[in-house]
Amino acid sequence: MKNSSLKVIGILLAIMLLTNCKKAPNHSIRVKNSYFESMTDVKVNSTDYGSIAVGVVTEYKPVNAGSFSMSGSSASGLPLTGSGSVTGNGTHKWTATIAYSGALSLAEDK
Repeated sequence: MKNSSLKVIGILLAIMLLTNCKKAPNHSIRVKNSYFESMTDVKVNSTDYGSIAVGVVTEYKPVNAGSFSMSGSSASGLPLTGSGSVTGNGTHKWTATIAYSGALSLAEDK
């Protein structure tokens, strides 16, 4: 009886350990400005990145898993809009690049 109780406890402990090993999503995004002029009021969802000069890469800031939208404007007043999606369990860092053309791209950093 004692052996079977120990086996059951061992199996339950193993199941608990294995199900808790799945890491929760932890995403962060930084913004790189490769546009030909500075960007102002840059936001990813409601997270404010402020003004970003040409060639500057911001610090990483947390973002929730799933879809996001980016907004802001160029120094001359042209709108910055775009969207993307971040997925995956565990820690992931991403770089959103504002290209010279104004297009937005997203790449996971390795």
